[in-house]
Amino acid sequence: MRPGGTVAVVQSSNAGHVCRLHERMRAYAAASSGRRLHALPLLSAEDVEDELRQAGARFRTAEVGHTTAVPADAPQLLEAYLQGCAVACGAAEAPSLHELHAAPEVGQYIRAMRDWERTTYYFAQKVKIIVVER
Repeated sequence: MRPGGTVAVVQSSNAGHVCRLHERMRAYAAASSGRRLHALPLLSAEDVEDELRQAGARFRTAEVGHTTAVPADAPQLLEAYLQGCAVACGAAEAPSLHELHAAPEVGQYIRAMRDWERTTYYFAQKVKIIVVER
């Protein structure tokens, strides 16, 4: 970054869906060694903030969120959404919805995202926008 420049980093927060799913995907990957799924390390927004603090950088942070709603009666849509998240979490290949549901921690997490009427899955995402100034 040149002097006087500004850089913005947008990263998933530990409180958001991507980081929570990533934790479970890593547990699944560890338990299924030899399978095609592996989850790469993921830096959370909080990790980025810690690194910037340690480097003595000046920055400010804003948190934003949104919720993705997926109808429970649309399994293809749910699978496509979760496969996109899995790839974002570092999966070499996107596992099927059946594989995700069968993985104990991942399946439990997905089922917990359904509303009490079991008609819709809600995935709350939180990201931080970190603006670094020089």
